[in-house]
Amino acid sequence: MKPESGQESCPYLNTTYFDFEYDRRRPFAGAFWSSTVYNKGAVQNVTIHGGLQGGFGFNFADGHIKSYETGLFFNGTTIQKSDHMFVPGNYVRAVRNTTSLYNMDYIDNKNGTITDQSTGLMWAKSDSGKKMDWVKALEYAETASLAGFIDWRLPNAKELQSLVDYEKNELPAINTEFFNVTPTEFKSPQDAYYVWTSTTQGDFKHTAVYIAFAQAWSKKSSASTVYFDWHGAGAQRSDPKRGKPSDYELASKMASDFISINNWVRLVRDAK
Repeated sequence: MKPESGQESCPYLNTTYFDFEYDRRRPFAGAFWSSTVYNKGAVQNVTIHGGLQGGFGFNFADGHIKSYETGLFFNGTTIQKSDHMFVPGNYVRAVRNTTSLYNMDYIDNKNGTITDQSTGLMWAKSDSGKKMDWVKALEYAETASLAGFIDWRLPNAKELQSLVDYEKNELPAINTEFFNVTPTEFKSPQDAYYVWTSTTQGDFKHTAVYIAFAQAWSKKSSASTVYFDWHGAGAQRSDPKRGKPSDYELASKMASDFISINNWVRLVRDAK
């Protein structure tokens, strides 16, 4: 459970079993590496050697998943001191054995729905076809009727994350042999394919989590005007639940995410 306003933050993992210590200089920085390399393109806006290679990490300080600079360029060349680039690095938590977490086993039910036998979830084959804020997304799900079912809902963050295809080399990061995607271009922040979850972002209750199935757009600072794919398709970020982007634009000297507010929806229900 996250703390109430005014209380000290707590990390996004069970500290009864796992240790975690905040960086006092940068309390928002608590990222741990995964083994998953971002293979759909370079991150940030560096051009030499094909750009920067990204690898996904989970930030247990703020609950986000994003791509971080690995220390290599996209073509595999190692970044040297002479390149004058800062590669911050992440923590490591080792694991053993294997997981079936992303061994998706899809069945097309031929009625506008897809069942994933690996998770026991039934998904809408198509997305919402239009973008909406989080409050309207909840209403959309609560009133949805599809394939004779009326118990559709917004997926939580872990459920929606299970649809991300990290192995594809092209966008969007979802299996389009089974799932229909409304956007046809992924060239700018206005094309952002952010999909809402039902999960409120713990430290900022006015925001909810989304999964980026295409570029996760950000810029160097709030003063900059150029957005680029910094976080990568498959990133987990958060957006204000409603309102206008201008209501939430805060001054920042560090990365400043594209504020969308109106995002896509893909419905889910329990298959059993």
